[in-house]
Amino acid sequence: MGDDDSGSNADTGRRLVEGWQGRYFEDFRVGDVYKHPYGRTVTETDNVWFTNLTMNVN
Repeated sequence: MGDDDSGSNADTGRRLVEGWQGRYFEDFRVGDVYKHPYGRTVTETDNVWFTNLTMNVN
């Protein structure tokens, strides 16, 4: 990872970080963006299923 800020955006303070395996807590910075192939939109059904699974209605 290093301190290379070549992927940083000066306007938002965010930087695109390549890869994410083998990182420790100290390697993460506020505003880092990790792009990955796994994506999902959480729907109301997901919320209901999780609520029923955990029996937590709060």
